[in-house]
Amino acid sequence: TGEVLAAKGAHVRRAPASTLKTLLALTVMPQVSPDRTITVGPKVTNVGGTRVGLARGRTYTLDQLWYAVFLPSANDAAVAVAKINGGLAHTVDQMNQTAAQLQAHDTVAKTPNGLDAPGQVSSAYDLALIARAGMTRPDFAKYAGTARTSFPDSTGTGEHTITTTNRL
Repeated sequence: TGEVLAAKGAHVRRAPASTLKTLLALTVMPQVSPDRTITVGPKVTNVGGTRVGLARGRTYTLDQLWYAVFLPSANDAAVAVAKINGGLAHTVDQMNQTAAQLQAHDTVAKTPNGLDAPGQVSSAYDLALIARAGMTRPDFAKYAGTARTSFPDSTGTGEHTITTTNRL
């Protein structure tokens, strides 16, 4: 029902880290077909933090990238998703619009992947709103519910297994 049963500090604004990728997914999934592709350039492969190992010059589908975003929480894949969606600035603007539509008033996105940026914040309350909205979408629920899948390796000749970081 969305009724809050208990809360402590529900609206405390904190750096959201990778949990912000849920807002990225909720924003982009309704707009871009999972069949769309991107050929990866250096701005994607030079992203810090957790990466799935996207290879420069290789082409990936959005479907593959969603698995990389949801399972190992890959920052490079999140940036590639933003690029497919029209670029980083455009996607971040749309993420903030989506947050406003959800009445997630504690959330300010500055990056598509949640890597720390000045002024980027969210709250437990807002993240619950975002996750609840996401789980109403079959595609979001499919990716969120996947524990492991095959992903193209960086050489382009094979695959490797990626697994979720969600211990639940």
